[in-house]
Amino acid sequence: MKRIFIFLTAAFSLASIYAQGVQTYKNACIYGQSQRNKSDAGSALSIKDGITYSMSDVIKRTSPKAIDFMLFYGKQNKVAGFYLFAPGLPMDGEINWDKKEGTVPFRYFTASSKDPEGAAWLKNWNIRNATKMHKVKDIDFDKADGAAIAAIEVRDEYITDALNEGDVVVFETAATSATPNKKGLIKIGAVEDDDEREDKAGLGAFQKMNLKIKIVK
Repeated sequence: MKRIFIFLTAAFSLASIYAQGVQTYKNACIYGQSQRNKSDAGSALSIKDGITYSMSDVIKRTSPKAIDFMLFYGKQNKVAGFYLFAPGLPMDGEINWDKKEGTVPFRYFTASSKDPEGAAWLKNWNIRNATKMHKVKDIDFDKADGAAIAAIEVRDEYITDALNEGDVVVFETAATSATPNKKGLIKIGAVEDDDEREDKAGLGAFQKMNLKIKIVK
């Protein structure tokens, strides 16, 4: 028997369905980073509940421990697009957090100008999960059950290639996560403009990406 749970937030509504050894979140939305430290719409995604949080709401409503993914729109290796990445993305060398010249993608997730060294800044989170993730091909997201997902080998990569509608990402959460050592799939759905920012229509940093998520129980 399927048990259906409906979560309603200011950012989106989603259904959580338990079947075939997986938990599925539908209609999850995650936003590009611009002006998202002060908005109910967020760029930080929790696998624990399938909810996206703004930078400030991570501190106010949940915990950095619960955040497994971030989304930014920008250039990675000179390719512009949407990228999912781990809050604790391992890097060679020290991360430069400078807002203009810092390390991509971290420089996009600074604290608000009112509190530039505040706890909401990604730099200052007490835990930053190193979620492993990468795009996969030849995987039917809709048909994939828990056994099929569990059998996928997840590489030691912590940021995706540029994402487009229809892409599928495999992931494994970190041991430090609120939902530790869980494998799953994310299917990229439509990219939509922010209806609160009509003046920024078509600009990736102000758009939202719709996601479907499956997690092995």
